[in-house]
Amino acid sequence: MTATTPLFFIAVVNYWHGNLELNLIKNEMEAKNFRIGNLILIHDCLQEIVELPLPENCTDKNTNPIKLNEKWLDCFGFVEETSDNFTIRMSPIIFTIHRNLITKQFMCRLVKDYSFLVENVHELQNLFFAITKQELGLKDGISACS
Repeated sequence: MTATTPLFFIAVVNYWHGNLELNLIKNEMEAKNFRIGNLILIHDCLQEIVELPLPENCTDKNTNPIKLNEKWLDCFGFVEETSDNFTIRMSPIIFTIHRNLITKQFMCRLVKDYSFLVENVHELQNLFFAITKQELGLKDGISACS
């Protein structure tokens, strides 16, 4: 990817002897920032990553992240609890994404007074897996290729 590739950040969560540590990592649209199963746009068409590294025909000109929005949260099974909170319950896990009503940006709060931005679908998928050790899949009847 080139220097013109959009930049965004992901959070890496480490749990060590009762301590939660969050590290922000600069994330460029590079294969090293993806996992198999992540959803991205290739030639403006929704695709699920099935192999890494990405094929050579996936360039910075034709490969883009999917912006997170309410529709995508619904596709993953999140329920709008209030106008600014979306929750998914997977026993025993309750995972909540907060939407800033002014900026309309989605945030994940893990520790009191600390939130971080989640802009793209693959970031949400990766964060969910890092925290829960479970894949964040699409609801039944919805597929990446439909």
